[in-house]
Amino acid sequence: DQPPGLAVSRRTSPRGKWARTAIPDAEAIARRMDAGESLRDIADATGISRQVLTRTLVKGGHEPPKVGRRPRARPSPAELAAAYEVQTMVQIAARWHVTPPTVGRWLDDAGIKRRRPGACSHLAALAPAPGASLLERALRGSAGPQRVRRFVEVASHDDLQEAAYSLGVNRTRLETQIARLERSVGERLITSDGGRIALTDAGWLLLAQART
Repeated sequence: DQPPGLAVSRRTSPRGKWARTAIPDAEAIARRMDAGESLRDIADATGISRQVLTRTLVKGGHEPPKVGRRPRARPSPAELAAAYEVQTMVQIAARWHVTPPTVGRWLDDAGIKRRRPGACSHLAALAPAPGASLLERALRGSAGPQRVRRFVEVASHDDLQEAAYSLGVNRTRLETQIARLERSVGERLITSDGGRIALTDAGWLLLAQART
């Protein structure tokens, strides 16, 4: 039988036995929600289902919490146009936590002409600003800073395998990142001969810019 004088929930109880989890009263639930907790947060903390918590709120004379998605933030046409000049649709989608098709609809609604399909599917296809330095070109995109940091670490070693070990990555992955960095800047940065590496003139220039 249910323990006398104790409001309980079966949600966390094994095999249908009464759980010893007291259900907060409606006022306690309302106070926690006023403090910023969601019904899901309270359910996770107490082990009581959201359905039971909702029924308790309603019985206590409180409005049930509204369900549905929160309004999604949307950039202004000016913000969207500025972002689209230097970013791909995938990057814009990640920035505003939406899907690329949604970004496409935003572009159409704002009257922004889309680039031809595939024209900028990779960051390297985005033209840098006229007169941009090697470092500015290298830092474009979310992965740019990490690639530059790894390039600086590689430059401090004579052997690519040693650099990969120092960074905690495998050599193939490191070579791939350096190759992508070279495509971003449009210059060869490193030469390799039997695992031994040397910086090119562009490599030395990028290293100097990255260290300043």
